[in-house]
Amino acid sequence: MSGVWTNAARKTQALGITVYPPFYTHHGLGIAFGEPVFVNQGCTFMDQGGIRLGDGILIGPKTDLISTDYPVEGAQRREFITLAPITIEAEAWLGAAVSVLPGVTIGRGAVVGAGTVVTRGVPPSALVTGAAAFERKRWEDRTMVPAAALPPGRSAGASVFIP
Repeated sequence: MSGVWTNAARKTQALGITVYPPFYTHHGLGIAFGEPVFVNQGCTFMDQGGIRLGDGILIGPKTDLISTDYPVEGAQRREFITLAPITIEAEAWLGAAVSVLPGVTIGRGAVVGAGTVVTRGVPPSALVTGAAAFERKRWEDRTMVPAAALPPGRSAGASVFIP
C-alpha cells in the first residue's frame, strides 16, 4: 500500500498538488485542485456536493471540508442528504482543524484560523477565527421519542436494542 501511495504522491506533486496521508474522501471525483495546492495530514474532504480549490491554497492538518448535509427536521433526516459545493479561492490559507460546511465560499487570500467552524462565506483578504455555533432556528419535533419512553438498556442514539 505504501508503494501505491508513494506513486500517487509523486504524480500529484508533479502537478503541484501535495496531499499528505492519511487523507479521507467520499470518492475524490468531486474535488477540483488548482496548482499548487498543499493539503496537510489527517484531512477529510466529503466531496459529493463538490469541492473546488483554487491556486496557491494551503490547508492545515485535520481540516474537514464537508459538502453534504442532512435536513434539520427529524422526520426528513433519514430520507435524503443535501449537497452544496465548497469553493476556496486562490491564495487562501486554512489553519489546523478547520471545518468548512456546505455551500461556503472562502474568498481569495482569506485566512481561516485554527479550529474555526466556517458556516458562511468569507470575504477576500479577511481573517476569520472561532467557533460559530449559535442558535439559528427552533422547531417542535414530534417524531423524537422522549428518553423516558425508551425500553431499559436503550439510549436515544442507539441503533441496536440490547436487552
